[in-house]
This record gives sequence, C-alpha cells and structure tokens, in this order.
Amino acid sequence: MFGISWNFDRSYYSPSDHAIVSLWTVNYDNKNIYVTDIAVESDFGTYSLPQTVCGVVSPQSVTSRSPNPAFLGCIDMKIPDAIIGTRKFNLHYRTHHFEKGQWIDHPVKLSNQFTINIFKMSMPIYRVFLGMFRIIEVLQILNFIS
Repeated sequence: MFGISWNFDRSYYSPSDHAIVSLWTVNYDNKNIYVTDIAVESDFGTYSLPQTVCGVVSPQSVTSRSPNPAFLGCIDMKIPDAIIGTRKFNLHYRTHHFEKGQWIDHPVKLSNQFTINIFKMSMPIYRVFLGMFRIIEVLQILNFIS
C-alpha cells in the first residue's frame, strides 16, 4: 500500500496569493517505490512539481504504530488574479517499482479532491467616525458642508 498525503499551508487565499502545497508519503509495500511526475491539478491549471520532487521511498513495516512519512517536497502555486470562490484540487503522480533488474511503471494515480476558498479581500473606501453629538450640532455641520 502506498499513498501521498498533501495539504495547503492555509485554508483560504486571495487572488494573486502564493499557496504552498506540502507532500508526504508512506510506503507499506515490501519493495522500494520510485515516485515521479507529481502534479497538482485544478480547474484553472496544472502545476507540475519540479523534477527534484521525486525519488525512491523505502518500505516501512505495516505493523508500525507511528510510521515516519517521507517528505517529498513543496510547490509554490500562484493563485491567478481572476480566480474567486471555492476551488477543487487533485494530485496525480506516477509510481514505479524495481523488479527483475528493471523499473516497472504503474498507471497514473489520482488523489482525493481537496478544496480551498479564494476570497477577494477589499480595502475600505470610506472611514467613518461615530461619536455622540446632539442633533442640532450635526445639522449645523452638515449645513455648513453643503
């Protein structure tokens, strides 16, 4: 059994923010597995991870109570300016195992969907001071302004 765990560094972002995706894996198989072609896919684009985010993941004991996940790396994704709302992400990757002197390719694997929220944070247009005035004083000031 083999899988990749992944998460974003925050639960919400603004357009043009940078989202950091961290990746870990645990290999419960009885042989080394080589991981390649890791990419994060969304409805607004695919972000391929650098080739440096790949490598051999050694097997761990299935009976281990607290497995040590292997850290695969991070990707820095820039959220486009025009993207707002709840967005869905998938992770896909390819695995290979070594058998009889050669690497055997496995089909591309797809992770469960992950969602993040992208909100447009607006700057205030007006600043308002609220205080206690008598209505006559307020009317005099408003008449003077107009």
